[in-house]
Amino acid sequence: MKLKTTLMNGIAGAVLAVTAVAAQAETELRWASSAPAGTPWVKHSETFAEAFKEATAGEYNVALFNGSQLGTEVDVLKQVTRGRIAIGAVSTPGMATQVPEVSLLSAPYLFNSIEEVDCVYDNHLTDALNPLFEARNLKLLQWNELGFANMFGPEKLTSPDQLGDMKVRVNVSPAAKNFYDALGINGIYIPFSEMTSALQTGLIEAGSIQNILYVAMGFGKAAPHLTLTNHSHDSGMIVMNLDAWNALSGDNQAKLMAALPDQNGLRAGVRGMDAYLIGEFKKAGGQVYDLTDAEMAVWRDLGGSKHAELVSEIGGGAEAFWADLTKAVAECRK
Repeated sequence: MKLKTTLMNGIAGAVLAVTAVAAQAETELRWASSAPAGTPWVKHSETFAEAFKEATAGEYNVALFNGSQLGTEVDVLKQVTRGRIAIGAVSTPGMATQVPEVSLLSAPYLFNSIEEVDCVYDNHLTDALNPLFEARNLKLLQWNELGFANMFGPEKLTSPDQLGDMKVRVNVSPAAKNFYDALGINGIYIPFSEMTSALQTGLIEAGSIQNILYVAMGFGKAAPHLTLTNHSHDSGMIVMNLDAWNALSGDNQAKLMAALPDQNGLRAGVRGMDAYLIGEFKKAGGQVYDLTDAEMAVWRDLGGSKHAELVSEIGGGAEAFWADLTKAVAECRK
């Protein structure tokens, strides 16, 4: 009996030891975003987390905190730079709070088409931006996709003049401020996570946002008119704390990059959901308006009239990056 007890104790101790080693071997990486549940961005993060855990045989576990669980994008990015959150999937306006130069990617009427967007992002940006990200202790992992921003409000907005008497929401991006400055509008800053309550209480009446977020977040219930100005594209990006990246072995860095689902799949998912949600919004009585060529020309000529001021305001490496960016757009427009 004594021998049996001794053996059982030994086995139990061995099991506990193995369990403790396994627990110690697993490293948690926190992923944070503002992406709403049920969207392609959340699916993207779930697929990545599962693939990376499998690729590293459970050595790394990616804990997902989507839906602004860890705060606004500004909060999240601060924590990513400090290493308290490992990975952040954020919009371009959010990233501009840490790397102001990226706001130029959302400069009003920089792009004429989605084909230009994809060409520029896929072929021209990474080398120019990597030093700017690394200076903020960030590693650029992958481009995201949100789409073109459009104007929403209490009525069809065929002319910028209609915004003069409205309470218009603006985000933190210098590009957004530049757009409204060009239109002669003093915007009201409201974080994305507070937009629903701001619309419901009348703190804001109008603003601009990507179609998928406009519908998915229910903003159209309080501001049911969407005008397709297509004035600013937001790709967004997935970034990692640079120290956390460097702490990975070369093999695990390669596994992490391979675990990220193809960004063209994400683009297709976002753009497909965009079209679907707009269709459902129309069926439910929402109003979506295309501008005539003449109306669009007014928005474009006025809204995109202060690019030089945007570059000057951002400062830092903005002038050099703007030169690279506009050259890339010109090449992709051929």
